[in-house]
Amino acid sequence: MTDDGDQFKPKGLWYRLVPELRHFSTRGESEAVGRAFRVEMLGGVLIWCAVVGMVVFVGGLGTVLALVENGVSPWPAVLLSGGFWFLVMVAGLFRFWHRPYVQFVRRYLHGRGVPICVGCGYDLRGQREPRCPECGRGFDGAILDSW
Repeated sequence: MTDDGDQFKPKGLWYRLVPELRHFSTRGESEAVGRAFRVEMLGGVLIWCAVVGMVVFVGGLGTVLALVENGVSPWPAVLLSGGFWFLVMVAGLFRFWHRPYVQFVRRYLHGRGVPICVGCGYDLRGQREPRCPECGRGFDGAILDSW
């Protein structure tokens, strides 16, 4: 993809998880919004990392000790515990990062005049009243005049 006016057609898993990214005209614009989101979330991410790190460490250590106490060899116990707590950490990161990112992208697009519901991502073009038919959230009806 280039930023020289070619039609931006996002591909990949992240773009499937955040379909609102299809409203960006260039990859550079999409990446700029991602950077702005990361700056906004920096404090929350640091707190999240500290809390999850402690939970994973204590939980992992407790799981290893319980497995070893019940007759599992130490290395398989470490691998089982590590794998489980890694999945917990990834699921927590996805939950912590995905929803706020999607909301950030929707607010950004809405601020640019793209008729998209900030609550659910519904395409609001063609609506007559300023209320999302999908989730019921109200919006400024002037945004429909620009499309």
